Amino acid sequence: MSTGPHLRAARRWRRGRLWAVLVTVALVAAGVALFQHRILFQHRAPGVAAEPVPGITTNGSVVATGEPRTDSAPLPPAPFVAARPTPEAAVALEVAADRLVIPSLGVDAPLLAAPLGEDGSLAVPDDPQQVGVSTIAAPVASSAGTTLLAGHVNMQRVPGALWKLSQILPGARIITTDHGGVRQEWIVDGLTVHPKQGLPEGLTNTTGRRRLVVVTCGGEVHDGQYEKNVIAWARSAPTSGT
Repeated sequence: MSTGPHLRAARRWRRGRLWAVLVTVALVAAGVALFQHRILFQHRAPGVAAEPVPGITTNGSVVATGEPRTDSAPLPPAPFVAARPTPEAAVALEVAADRLVIPSLGVDAPLLAAPLGEDGSLAVPDDPQQVGVSTIAAPVASSAGTTLLAGHVNMQRVPGALWKLSQILPGARIITTDHGGVRQEWIVDGLTVHPKQGLPEGLTNTTGRRRLVVVTCGGEVHDGQYEKNVIAWARSAPTSGT
């Protein structure tokens, strides 16, 4: 059976259209995958008040970063706010510059600058073994205000540097160092849990009493976001003779 030029042209048109459809489907699928990846890491806007904690007021003014999808992450079995917990004994450790060390939890993590995202959320390092230092809060070596640290609890089911933060106890000792290796020690006096979209106010104060806050995620995952933020609060450890 002979085929005329019109029939051959029609077949070529149908084959070209089929390839175009297949390419379009592939691009759409890739776009969906990229979009989902972006959504999973997207930081939610503030606006939901945090659960009340004795002595800590909230306004939902800062939102900690989300985490990639997983089943769940630890929450503290018993959150606490202790006025003057008995400090752990000082630990004679050599600590490199730009580090967060929590001896009781086996944490020894690099500190990296963490700017504020366009949506008002705190951007943390992509590497779950690193911890971010908020650039709008008090610097690590400051003598006043609040230093805000935040990091992933896990990444693709691999525990992050702050996976055990929910296990921290009153009086636990934390060590931080800045770029120049200047060392500060802290005593934990609070461990609180807050909704994902609401954190206590004052976490970025650059004046006022000196304190350290360390934030990570916890709880169940909903729509690609952990439902809670876990925060450890610490005050400057007394120096020798005080």
